[in-house]
Amino acid sequence: MISKPYPSSSRPIPDFGDALIVAVGKARSGSMVVTFDQKFAAKLKALGINIYTFEK
Repeated sequence: MISKPYPSSSRPIPDFGDALIVAVGKARSGSMVVTFDQKFAAKLKALGINIYTFEK
């Protein structure tokens, strides 16, 4: 069995801008990220960052 290099909640964020948002969100307690991107929102949620998403 081949193991994955990262657990699903800690996979790297491929976009540099998104990675900066994640870093700030983790560093600032009580922060919230607002996004339209559902995939990014799922990653933020998995990392324990508060999110607000806009629904269509």
